[in-house]
Amino acid sequence: MKRALVALLALLSLAGPAFSQAVGPPALFCNKSFTVSAGATAITQVVAAASGSAVHICGYDINAGAAAGTFQLSTGTGTNCGTGTVNITPAFSLGINGVLVSRPGAVWYSSPSGNALCYTITGTGPINAVVLYGQY
Repeated sequence: MKRALVALLALLSLAGPAFSQAVGPPALFCNKSFTVSAGATAITQVVAAASGSAVHICGYDINAGAAAGTFQLSTGTGTNCGTGTVNITPAFSLGINGVLVSRPGAVWYSSPSGNALCYTITGTGPINAVVLYGQY
């Protein structure tokens, strides 16, 4: 009996330490992007709403051309995010040839499920933007 207990303890010691489970929600990744190069536009849908899916934003690069302008991201439902519109970002103001880059490396915004992603540009532009996102 003593030998059996010693053998069992020896086997358990070979198994190594017990590892704990990760705490918190699973990591979200952005596997898509959209680009836009335009002058002033009213609120414009760029990613269609998908039932049961949220839009997750990871980052953006925005630059102004020969004229100053603003760029803003928003979400909502209906035509061009016209219902329940929520501004994700402020209207970023960029001077002539101004540049704004934000790539934190992780999702920093997730829309409510079933919302579309839209943008608005003011000024004569063009404003050029690349936005990194995922939708699931």
